[in-house]
Amino acid sequence: MKVKKMPVFAMILVLTAALLTGCGKAESWAYNFDETKEILRLNSDGTAVYQAKVFVDGIQKKEERKYTSYKKDDSYLTLSGSDGELKMRCKTTDEGMVLYEKSTYVYTPREGYERGDGIVGVWTNTGTDRLFYEFSEKGNFMEDGVFVGDYFLDGEPGSIRLDYYDDLPDTILYYTIEGDEMIVEYPWDLVPTK
Repeated sequence: MKVKKMPVFAMILVLTAALLTGCGKAESWAYNFDETKEILRLNSDGTAVYQAKVFVDGIQKKEERKYTSYKKDDSYLTLSGSDGELKMRCKTTDEGMVLYEKSTYVYTPREGYERGDGIVGVWTNTGTDRLFYEFSEKGNFMEDGVFVGDYFLDGEPGSIRLDYYDDLPDTILYYTIEGDEMIVEYPWDLVPTK
């Protein structure tokens, strides 16, 4: 009788351990506007895959990047691998997660603007000149020549609140400026991949 109980008990232990560890299940994330295309996968073995935005001849494309480890907490997702470390802000929401993806912009001299210490002026994406921010001294902005509104710097240091005139939700992005270069961390809503 003891011989029959031992395999059953061992099977129960194995199944319980598998359930508690997620059976090798990964977290798979997609943009909320295209829920079937995975852009981020956090594997149970501690590895990760991220579809990075890159520009080839001014055209934005996705490039799959594999990471040997990741760390995720309430504020940041850090992906590490042979090419270095990528640290992105993130926050959990009821629908999924907001991931702040980084893009690099450079100050672009334009008539009517003088380079000061702040964000006022035109900032062009280093991958394509079709993506840019224009911030006026009066508190107005234009994004990519299409979206316009008012901006506010009265929140958390290093953040800009964009209030769009169109029927778009207000957006808070983060930025850092070094010389004529601005790194923008723009929020993207992610949902579990379907």
